[in-house]
Amino acid sequence: MTRNLKALGLALVAVFAMGAVMASGASAFSFHFNSTAADGHTILNGKQIGLHKFTTTAGEVTCEVATFSGTTTSNTTTDVTITPSYEKCHINFFGSKVAATVNMNKCDYTVTSHQTSEPKPGEIKTTEATIHLVNCEKAAEVVAAGCTIKVNPEQTLGGQTITNGEEDIVLKTETKTIAYSHTGFTCGTGSGTTGTYKGETTVKGSETEGKAVTLSYNQV
Repeated sequence: MTRNLKALGLALVAVFAMGAVMASGASAFSFHFNSTAADGHTILNGKQIGLHKFTTTAGEVTCEVATFSGTTTSNTTTDVTITPSYEKCHINFFGSKVAATVNMNKCDYTVTSHQTSEPKPGEIKTTEATIHLVNCEKAAEVVAAGCTIKVNPEQTLGGQTITNGEEDIVLKTETKTIAYSHTGFTCGTGSGTTGTYKGETTVKGSETEGKAVTLSYNQV
C-alpha cells in the first residue's frame, strides 16, 4: 500500500475513532476499500461472475449481462456506490423461461465496509459489510409478460463477502431479506421480505486516463 494510502487510512481511522468516542465513549476503527490511483480518483467497473439470481415468490430472475459502474474520489473509503445495469434478462415461471426487463429507475447500490469497534475495553465487535439500495427515483422493477415485480426502494439488502483478487476486488452477494411486491396474471399478487439475490461480481479500477490501478480491501 502506498504511503498516501496509509496516511489517508490512518486519518480516517482517527476521524471514526473520535466520532465514536464523542458519541458513546467507545473507540472504533474501520476497514476500507483502497485504490492506487495517483490522485485518488478511480473509475470502477464491475461485471458478474456467472449469473446473478434474484428470487421472489413470483419466480427466479436471471440476466445474461450484469454490469456495474461508479467512481471514488479518494484512495481510501468505507463506502462504494455503484450503478447497476441488467440486460438480456429472463424470469422463470414454474419451469418456463420468459423474457423480462429490469428497470432500476436510477437506483444504485452502496457497499459499506465492515467495521470493528470496542464498546468497552477488551470487548471487540465487528459488523459485516453490507449492501444498500439507494438513490431510487422509484421502486426498481422487473417487467415480464403479465407480471411486474417491484423492489422496495431505500433498503438494506444484506451482507457482503469481499475478497481481494490480483488487482481487483470480488463482491460475493447472498442476501435473503429483500422486501418486494408483485402483481399480474402470470405471477399473481403477492409480497414479502425474504427475496434473495445471489451472485459474484469482480470490480476493477482505472485512472481518469484509462490506466488500470489496483483495488484492494483491508481484511484486518
